[in-house]
Amino acid sequence: MSQTMQHPARAAGRLLAVLAALLAMFAIAGSAAHAATTIKWDQFERPGGPVGKLPDGDRIQLVKGTGAPEGYIQVVMTTRTTWRKGIESMRMNNVCGWFGCSPGLDFVRGIYLQDADHGPATMLIPLSDAQDPDLGYGALRFAKAKLFGILTPVYDLPWDAAHVHSGDKYTFSWITD
Repeated sequence: MSQTMQHPARAAGRLLAVLAALLAMFAIAGSAAHAATTIKWDQFERPGGPVGKLPDGDRIQLVKGTGAPEGYIQVVMTTRTTWRKGIESMRMNNVCGWFGCSPGLDFVRGIYLQDADHGPATMLIPLSDAQDPDLGYGALRFAKAKLFGILTPVYDLPWDAAHVHSGDKYTFSWITD
């Protein structure tokens, strides 16, 4: 009789262990989805410049040009990889949560490439999204497919005074990941 009583208890214990492991896995994946590394404009490769990797091992080349409409910044993305990649425009905004509101980055729009689609993908960012006169500078958020193919933010590139100019065009080529 004690064996039949222990068997359901063991099964329940194993089920709880599996559920706890799954919850921990999703908690890790979820926390990674909100933790992007802040990078600087000079960390990107330039044509003819030295080869360098970003903190998560990516190689992304940046070419600066002009040609965006007045009042906008143009962001272009191309890839040489197959897994999903994206660049998202984030503006500084009052972001509200459980315990009130504070300035933080808020998603505005994004461009994405995947599989055989290597771009170019283009978005226009109003200068007011790149820099709010009251709240400060926004950012570009770089994301890529990671665990289970989930698009995960990996880098935040803050806008700054040197890079927020009407008519500027930034082309990011994701070479390797």
